[in-house]
Amino acid sequence: MKLHVTRQVKAVLEEDKGLDEHYVTDKLSYFEKAKTNREALMISSFLDREGRKMLANRLKMNERDLTGFYQIVEQSYWW
Repeated sequence: MKLHVTRQVKAVLEEDKGLDEHYVTDKLSYFEKAKTNREALMISSFLDREGRKMLANRLKMNERDLTGFYQIVEQSYWW
């Protein structure tokens, strides 16, 4: 079963009609190993500003809080 965050990222990517289907499939493959919504949210940091805004709206959270989450992840983890 897909995680809630993964489903929302997929919806964001599919909503952008200009994205190539292979690009969307490739990006969604990153989420295969995510076991929690927190892990999926960490993976979603590849989204651009508009994508992050759309994801925040879909997750019913503040865009600033989502940006703060990504900043903490970047400081805490080495990718």
